[in-house]
Amino acid sequence: MPMVLMAGDAASVFSAWAKDPARNTNIPDVSWAGYHRGDDPLPTPAIVISVAACGAVPDDGKNDSPAFAEAIATAAAAGGGAVDVPAGTWELDDILRLSADGVVLRGAGRDKTKLLFRKSLKDRLNAPPLRGQTQWSWSGGLVWMGPANTWLDDGSLNPEKTLNCEAWETWRTGSELGKATGTSLEGARSIELAAPATIKPGQWVILSYRNPPDRSLVKAMAGHPLVADGDLEDVGKTVSWPWPVQITAVDGKNLILAQPLRLPIRPEWEVSVLAISGLLREAGIEHLTITTSGFRSGLPHNTYPGWNAIYLNRCVDCFVRDVSIQDVDNGIIHASAKSTTVSGFTISGGKHHHATALRVKSHDNLIEEFIIESSPMHGINTEGLSSGNVWRHGRMAHGTFDSHCGMSFDSVRTDIELSNDGKPGGAGSAGPFLGRRVVHWNIRITGGDGSWVNQPEQLSLGALVGVQGPIKAGVSFAMPPGNKGTIIVDPGVVPSILDLYVAQLKARSSGPAKAVAGAKSGKGSTKAPAKATPLKMPDAAYRRWLSVLAGHVRTTILAKRSVHVDLPKIGPATEIQGITDADALTMRTSMGILELPLTAVTAADRASLAVAVAATDGIDCAAVFLALAGDQRAEEWLERADDTGKLRADLGLPPR
Repeated sequence: MPMVLMAGDAASVFSAWAKDPARNTNIPDVSWAGYHRGDDPLPTPAIVISVAACGAVPDDGKNDSPAFAEAIATAAAAGGGAVDVPAGTWELDDILRLSADGVVLRGAGRDKTKLLFRKSLKDRLNAPPLRGQTQWSWSGGLVWMGPANTWLDDGSLNPEKTLNCEAWETWRTGSELGKATGTSLEGARSIELAAPATIKPGQWVILSYRNPPDRSLVKAMAGHPLVADGDLEDVGKTVSWPWPVQITAVDGKNLILAQPLRLPIRPEWEVSVLAISGLLREAGIEHLTITTSGFRSGLPHNTYPGWNAIYLNRCVDCFVRDVSIQDVDNGIIHASAKSTTVSGFTISGGKHHHATALRVKSHDNLIEEFIIESSPMHGINTEGLSSGNVWRHGRMAHGTFDSHCGMSFDSVRTDIELSNDGKPGGAGSAGPFLGRRVVHWNIRITGGDGSWVNQPEQLSLGALVGVQGPIKAGVSFAMPPGNKGTIIVDPGVVPSILDLYVAQLKARSSGPAKAVAGAKSGKGSTKAPAKATPLKMPDAAYRRWLSVLAGHVRTTILAKRSVHVDLPKIGPATEIQGITDADALTMRTSMGILELPLTAVTAADRASLAVAVAATDGIDCAAVFLALAGDQRAEEWLERADDTGKLRADLGLPPR
């Protein structure tokens, strides 16, 4: 038997997947990843308070943490909204706790607003060593996004059971709401309960799967028999597996799910429906830089004091957008997180632990449009029976596709360039490196060998599609040797479909699945922005602002920051690769490379582009094009502009 299987080209593999998305042998359905399951854009809630109004003063060397906490509490009391953090450097000696639904911390742009943390997690929180290692080496964050029951009244951690992070990081459950009965196939959108339950449409619950003595549950996640029937180590001892899901409708004993089942319902798995105890929703952080004063490059492994930037724990439908991270031990950590989006970030600095980590049964998260300029020991990590996650459109000057074992499964890395100079990790007894259906699609390896990235035997029923660079034979770590059913497609060439996630999302959005996705509920629901009356301005002023927009696009691209914009006539997450001297956009799309004059795209498209490059000193420009498009966000952006009066005059608006 050959060590790998060969199968057609990218288009034929995708076509086969589209016929039965949930049950393809090698390609998982990850189209549900991200904020609101990918169905809605990230929100832009109105500003309700500024940290300056609470007494914070930038660049004065004093601790601004109390003022930030007051502003966050004020926004929480208002039912959510944005906390404005104006330009300047804000010194912080405590953790920023985002623990109320709908609160968004918003800077003036990553080149303008800087959060300087002067105390590490070790300085601020008491947590004993775990196996002789500091727990902050892989958990917690200086911006800590998690529900209110994370904390005690004095600001210390509420461990619920113990201060061992392997206990307090996990999903916390409440009462049993019902028991699933019968059988539901993988990909089903409804389950039947043994009896009617008091569950409301819009409610988030946990489907808790029990792993029976024959370990059939974790064997299903493992995929190929060589992995499933091998030494599963700690994974094989799993008692239960939690999968959070939102309920969109209740019909007697039937629950209608907001997304398809990741695993089937079987009687032997005794699936229970549990209430969730503590959940953070619709919170976010955006448009700023996070840096630290005490970071030390190259510390011994797992001795890090916790200069960790952002931590998402027990979060759903939360987001991180347009953030620069400098000099940290860990960049962005997820633990027990679901349906979050982290978009448009850069990590820079010296040698450190993780760039990103997806841990502790985190599901259906989207990490996109990233640049890793620092030197992480590992890279972009997954572990702990996490599933349905996506990493897309990134560039990694250092690091690798890391797993810390624990058999994550059904996940995709797509459209990423990396030097591949990192290494994986994880406890020796954590279990297999990866489970079933992990896909690397359109990956460009620029250094090192193919270890972890283009190594067929390191995957179980996976797929390597359009991986360009060296291939590695055999296994390297925490996997049994031999052919485990991974397919190699379009080796060494750019595949015809550049981004698997974007293609899957587009296929689902244009198909019947969109029609039955169910109603949204909760704070921060973000339908397409309502239309106001589009404004006009004199031709000379309009041409001048077109030139300004073109300049911002050039500056952003020269700074090596991704520019991705949803263009309705072209496709979602269209990548702007460049702009010509004649102000024509060069775009990479699922249809290939296109060139289109800036004047030829719609007014709404120009507004979206202006917002996407607003971090490059472009708030005024974004305000103008939002107003010209009749976008309801225009007034908010005009308020943030440097010269509000002049802009309002250009647009024919009365002064404020």
